[in-house]
Amino acid sequence: MDNKKTLVLNNQLEEIEKLPVLLEEVCSQWQLPVSVEASLNLVLEEAVVNVIQYAYPEGEEGTLTIEVEWKAEENILQFTLSDGGKPFDPTAVPDADTSLSVEERPIGGLGIFLIRQMMDCVEYRYYNNRNTLVMQKRITTEGKQA
Repeated sequence: MDNKKTLVLNNQLEEIEKLPVLLEEVCSQWQLPVSVEASLNLVLEEAVVNVIQYAYPEGEEGTLTIEVEWKAEENILQFTLSDGGKPFDPTAVPDADTSLSVEERPIGGLGIFLIRQMMDCVEYRYYNNRNTLVMQKRITTEGKQA
């Protein structure tokens, strides 16, 4: 069984259509339930949209590499997103204040908040002019989120 999948996207919103195809393949191969697939799709979409919309100056072409790896010995599904856009550390952004009403809440930050809430580990590094975001989700032996 292949424990790693890679997808390369251009920085265009239409490319997001490829995410559910990748996740369906991954979740089917590793026999994960549809509920896990849906939550992972939401997290991955939030992270990818942020890169597509903000990493590159308008009109500049760029790519985003997504690696999905199953670490069987630890029951961890790991997503690694890498891009050559401007440096941005989403782990340094303060949590969105969800106690505020929609009218009071500043625009932005909810996607990052959602990623942190749904994933077990989120790490960022900038090395060799590349942003790398690593997100991990522990999966129980029954295939349910831990």
